[in-house]
Amino acid sequence: MEKHLTAKEVAKRLKMHLDKVYILLRTGQLKSHKSGRYWRIRQEDLIRFLKERKIGKSANS
Repeated sequence: MEKHLTAKEVAKRLKMHLDKVYILLRTGQLKSHKSGRYWRIRQEDLIRFLKERKIGKSANS
């Protein structure tokens, strides 16, 4: 079974403000889906997002 995270859980894991997480979700930078009023992020999508950001930062350095 897939592990899904809430936006609040993602914010806590990334040590990021919740509003920033919502921006990432709304702009599609962080893949997710809405379940009613709530955003759900698959754990594997969060890992992919983090890997892509790390690669992007390395390329810009």
